Amino acid sequence: MTTRRYTGTCQCGRIRYEADIDVGASWDHQTALIKPSAFKLLAGAGDLEDTQFGQLVGHNQSCRHCGIRPFGRGRLRQLGGAFYAINLSTIDELTVRASAPG
Repeated sequence: MTTRRYTGTCQCGRIRYEADIDVGASWDHQTALIKPSAFKLLAGAGDLEDTQFGQLVGHNQSCRHCGIRPFGRGRLRQLGGAFYAINLSTIDELTVRASAPG
């Protein structure tokens, strides 16, 4: 496991964050779950929209201008409590590839 600090943005650049992520341990090759201490919002708090659905354990955070969801956040005991779910396609230094069908 190699954790590295990455920066990420929404499409229009208003939302900016940094996160310490082990990309190799990503949940589904598109999302990485991290602890809140590994996440920092750098810009755009006022540009975030919050939506919830299902069992209301997570908050989907999207940019109110471009609609991109760079991350979500929530709390679920089965995941160890509070977490951030990072959309890997919004990380500046990565190219995310879809996994091949099983």
